[in-house]
Amino acid sequence: MDATRLSELADAYGADWRRWPETERDAARSLLARDPELERVLFEARGLDAILHAAPRLDVSARLRERVIDAAPKARKGPFAWAPRATSRAPRSAWLSGAGVAAAVCAGLLVGEAAVSRAAIDIQADVVLYQAAADGVDDTEILQ
Repeated sequence: MDATRLSELADAYGADWRRWPETERDAARSLLARDPELERVLFEARGLDAILHAAPRLDVSARLRERVIDAAPKARKGPFAWAPRATSRAPRSAWLSGAGVAAAVCAGLLVGEAAVSRAAIDIQADVVLYQAAADGVDDTEILQ
């Protein structure tokens, strides 16, 4: 247990030891005994706990709860759970959405590159003009 882990636990579970995982409680208490300055972590967690407890509780109707559950996608597991399911019934234009995104990204990159290169040219021109003015002969020197 170190100060970072204590902070993570306080952020996740608050200042009430009863909400902390049992396996972490003793280690956190011994760390606090060794370093009392870490009590500030629990002090801040107590403040957040107080704010959360003071917040009004919203009662959700059973109908709204059922609508949200019904609208939620069915849980999928695996590394590509976020990806849309490939089915033979997928619309033919489904792959076009990916192509459209790729085309938009490419167009954005090209426009960004053009803007950056134009800005670099302008900056280089300003530097050359500044150096020419700084190193060149001044009009007052010629007139004297």
